[in-house]
Amino acid sequence: MRMSISVTVSRGKGQGLEENSAIEYGSDKMVFFESCLPLELEDKFHLQNSDGSLEADAFVVGLHFIGGRRAIAGRFAAEFRNWILEG
Repeated sequence: MRMSISVTVSRGKGQGLEENSAIEYGSDKMVFFESCLPLELEDKFHLQNSDGSLEADAFVVGLHFIGGRRAIAGRFAAEFRNWILEG
């Protein structure tokens, strides 16, 4: 699976950080993707794909540093079913 997404991290006073990435693996509870954003454990982030079939908040539950990028494991903040079939 490789789904293009936009990842947004809120940073106080309406400002945020955003980047385009791709989900390498996803389930109804978790997503895995690479990022250059300064995400740390327990950070909240927002995911959205171009057709809107995926738009959800998630929390960082695992990271692994690879060069200048981070491999991110995120768990959805709320139950989010069937997005894989729609994406």
